[in-house]
Amino acid sequence: MHTTTKCASISIATAVYNTQPFFLILLGFLLFGERPTADALGLIAVAFIGLVMVTQIQSGEIAWTGRYLAGLLQALGAAFLYAVASIIVKRLKGLPPHLIALVQAVLGTAMLLPLADVSSLPGGSLQWGYLVILGLVHTCIMYILLYSALQKLPTPVIAVLSFTYPAVAILVDYLAYGRDLSLNQWTGIGLILMGSAGVNLKWRLGLSRPRRSAAAH
Repeated sequence: MHTTTKCASISIATAVYNTQPFFLILLGFLLFGERPTADALGLIAVAFIGLVMVTQIQSGEIAWTGRYLAGLLQALGAAFLYAVASIIVKRLKGLPPHLIALVQAVLGTAMLLPLADVSSLPGGSLQWGYLVILGLVHTCIMYILLYSALQKLPTPVIAVLSFTYPAVAILVDYLAYGRDLSLNQWTGIGLILMGSAGVNLKWRLGLSRPRRSAAAH
């Protein structure tokens, strides 16, 4: 995302990247035949509106230049690849999630090793401690939990829960660093939580057609 935010703003890149739930739903429909209801799609749209409110996109941030469009394409590409990775994990139900995370970490290390700048390694024990925490907790344990969930949950539920990432991130920013949140951001967080709860609890918005019973035929 670092390269993307050089071309587009962080809020725009975040919003575009978080279109990956829609790619996920499309791939789930094409590959698994998982057809979300209209009510579920409506609740996912509510969560996406909440995402846009949380990221506080402003009209002044949008400039249709070649550099800006390149940033949008990079964010869309990242969203699509994340959705593909999620679909692959769903296909690997016979493999334990910790093995999938291990293979991904080893392959990623091997691919990125030629790009590593070993001359700029941290010199203090505190920095190394933070790196160990990032590696063990926020990479190892997080991916094990994530891949375990992907193997068990239906695609629409995974899709809408993906919108909770930016909401949780901005809440942590508020709690840990005292960042002030606007009314729009609080409203956006509420919409994301409402959309997530609605999909999980199968709330009805009146958008889905009632299924006809067999006796009616």
